[in-house]
Amino acid sequence: MFATSLGAGAPAGTGPTPGRPAGAAPTAAGSDRAAELPAVTVVRRFAELERLAGPAQEASRSSPDFDDRATERLLAELVEPFHATCASPPLVSIVLPTFDRAEPLRRAIASVLAQTYEHWELLVADDGSTDDTPAVVAGFEEPRIQHLRLPHGGVCRARNAGLARARGRYVAYLDSDNAWEPRFLEVMVAFLASTGHRAAHSALRFTEDGRTLYRTGPFDRPHLLLQNAIDCNTIVHDRELAHEIGGWDEELRRTNDWDYVLRLTAATTLAYVPYVGVDYEHDRRKTDRITIREPVGFRMKVREKHLLDWSSPVPVEAGVVSVIIVAETPLELLEGCVASVLEHTEHPALEVVVIDPGLPRADGLRVAALELHDPRVQVHRLVGELHEVIPRNAGALRARGEHLVFLASDLRVGAGWLPPLLEALAAGAAAAQPLVLDHAGVVVSAGLLFPAGGLPYLAWAGSAEQAPWVRSPAPRQALTRHCMVVPAVELRRLRGFDPLFLRTLFDADLCLRLTASTGGRVSFVADSTAVRQFDRRRRAVRDASANDRTVFEERWDGRVASDETEAFEPHGLVAGRRTFAAAFDGSQAATHVPSIELRHRPAAPLRWAIKIAAREVEVREAWGDWHFANALREQLRSLGHEVVIDLHDAWYRPTAALDEVVLCLRGVRRYHPDPDQLNLLWLISHPDDVPQAEYRGYDRVYVASEVFAGHLRAELGVPAEVLLQCTDPSRFEPGEKERGGPQVLFVGNSRMILRPIVRDALAAGLDLGIVGAKWQGLGDDRHLLTDHVPNEQLPALYRSAGVVLNDHWADMRRRGFLSNRLFDLAACAAPVVSDEIEGLDQVFGGLVRTYREPPELAAAVEEVLAAKDRERAARLDLAHLVRERHTFAARARTLSDAAVAVAATRGPRQPA
Repeated sequence: MFATSLGAGAPAGTGPTPGRPAGAAPTAAGSDRAAELPAVTVVRRFAELERLAGPAQEASRSSPDFDDRATERLLAELVEPFHATCASPPLVSIVLPTFDRAEPLRRAIASVLAQTYEHWELLVADDGSTDDTPAVVAGFEEPRIQHLRLPHGGVCRARNAGLARARGRYVAYLDSDNAWEPRFLEVMVAFLASTGHRAAHSALRFTEDGRTLYRTGPFDRPHLLLQNAIDCNTIVHDRELAHEIGGWDEELRRTNDWDYVLRLTAATTLAYVPYVGVDYEHDRRKTDRITIREPVGFRMKVREKHLLDWSSPVPVEAGVVSVIIVAETPLELLEGCVASVLEHTEHPALEVVVIDPGLPRADGLRVAALELHDPRVQVHRLVGELHEVIPRNAGALRARGEHLVFLASDLRVGAGWLPPLLEALAAGAAAAQPLVLDHAGVVVSAGLLFPAGGLPYLAWAGSAEQAPWVRSPAPRQALTRHCMVVPAVELRRLRGFDPLFLRTLFDADLCLRLTASTGGRVSFVADSTAVRQFDRRRRAVRDASANDRTVFEERWDGRVASDETEAFEPHGLVAGRRTFAAAFDGSQAATHVPSIELRHRPAAPLRWAIKIAAREVEVREAWGDWHFANALREQLRSLGHEVVIDLHDAWYRPTAALDEVVLCLRGVRRYHPDPDQLNLLWLISHPDDVPQAEYRGYDRVYVASEVFAGHLRAELGVPAEVLLQCTDPSRFEPGEKERGGPQVLFVGNSRMILRPIVRDALAAGLDLGIVGAKWQGLGDDRHLLTDHVPNEQLPALYRSAGVVLNDHWADMRRRGFLSNRLFDLAACAAPVVSDEIEGLDQVFGGLVRTYREPPELAAAVEEVLAAKDRERAARLDLAHLVRERHTFAARARTLSDAAVAVAATRGPRQPA
């Protein structure tokens, strides 16, 4: 499963994790939780994770100084005595691969001819050169040189061809752009033959930009796993070792020498010889170098090869779902991510695998604490610079789930997120992903789309969550790394994500390999949602995808059909002007991303956007505006319109120009209308916050108050129309009388103050029950029932109470804005006491009692309770009236008629 850097342990769930209290109860993870744990417990667990991971620091690769005295001792005490007494010097086979490097090759061969040790053969493995290489080799007229003419197949294939022809006891490697010091072979042969070591390396002198550094040694294997510290030009080893370790890996076009060194050191000790045997000049202008020409991702390929063992993963257990999260900073987001998974995943067999990719120790301690709160969480630590792919694969090998969910650490999942994804897999999808939104409900990812040419891009990024093209079921060719569920067996068969990709495109590559392997497609599932947490520190990530672009294009260019047109056309959209850009979060490489534009649709429905003041997805359920807007949206859709809801931070999303009608439910924040759109204002609260100039930006102005509408018309000349608030009769209905509720009920958040009606109720000694958030410490907490009741449960709660209290903001009360709650309560035939407000009796027929001064509240409540049964018939009549006249359906018809009428005067909107 894991090599020595990650030791195997008992699968999660089979026993307590070291350092975790046995029988620990599941809790939400979080930084506040970390503070509750005994510090010694966290430190011990982190120490265990560090021990399993191995050394966290890379050994220094270079030094400006070299110990010449050590060389002098070596020559005097070992090298010269050996050669003075050696009767049969061993043959050294020198393997020199080359490709179109005729000029540097001269220097390399000359350095071999200059060796003081003469018992060698030079195998020039010519990898299909097309330049003067044959003439250069032939020009030396040296019988010990063999020119192996090979078809072009890469440096490792060339080296293996040289090894196959080698006859020497020892093998040495020399690249065509390097040179040896004259005594290199003399020193290395003497050292190996005298000490009995099977392999050794010398020091290297490294020149770059006028600076000279030395790479020395020794290096132990754990540090060699972290860095490519030993150049192959410095190595001499027993020839049989090459056969024992399987030669050079021909799949590695770069950093193959690192892989070779790691396999050598797994088989024997690679001893250090304190002698500068190689001169290496690094010239960044030389474009023929493998380090310039080939993708840097091969470095990660080698790291994974020696860190992870795909042949021995943790066994898969049927029915288990493993959520794999790679830890990143800021850790507050990681903690929120883990907490959301534990809270909102009702799957009976869940584990959360958190991979620490080698974060600084202070952060590592905090990550380690996550598993100590909940036995479903396990943490594993890696070391070194690993980017994202290797940690994901490490999690896949450590997880026991039948299904693996890869989840970005800055996301949160909500209730019901997992079942739709598993259903997609059960229906035959090779992989599935949810709709990924930003904190304001704007689409981050709905999978990937492929243009006719170029790299894939994030599907529907910048669109509204409810846009019809976003909500449509859609097979995809590829999904994104943000959240993806994959069958464990298939992922392991393909050896996971390809570490050749450093930061981007590994998700698209995996999906294409999955679909090529299974013959199916992957699925975007709009009924499942994950939300990116808001982070004020977030900045656009610089595109660093050159390596990933090269790898992806080499592998997939011309092999993936465009699916752009089939995604756009059914919704009356076209791919518009393209901008070359990377994804804001760095999740996708820079490519030409099209704008989403409208095609002319003569008989198409109007596209609406309802703007509300709630800022974020995570808190919108606590806002009445959210539920109000959703009910209105459904009624507008029933009239044939396309409707989305924009939270405050999504008001000006990138695709806002697609909307034809904007309805602003004006609350505490101002929206600035686009004059090219049809703009409707419905003022439902906070009238004093609206400046006169704001009204002029709208085509129609609606006000939820007779009094204030009259004021606007008479005093300001604003042609305001009355549109009172309303209720949803499908949810709020009289029903049967419920039992067991509080005698006096108040539902509402505190607004961080002791609201007057609650203050007066407590002062009067009423038997009050409070439902709402942020009330702790503002009054007597014994009256708090819960901080939240789902909207669909409110009708039963209202019907169960003896009487329900209602209040208004001061400016709403003064301006005659009847609250939405009054309409909901009336629709349920609930007895109500409210603060005094103009227009109440005209709408509710005198059945809502009011009070003006605090002492009057108790009397009003007592009066309502006494008349409750006697007035029930009248309240039922009122409920019938409200459910008929004051409904979202009625309001939607009014707004729809107005929008259609205004649109008719403007004529059809031209497509972009």
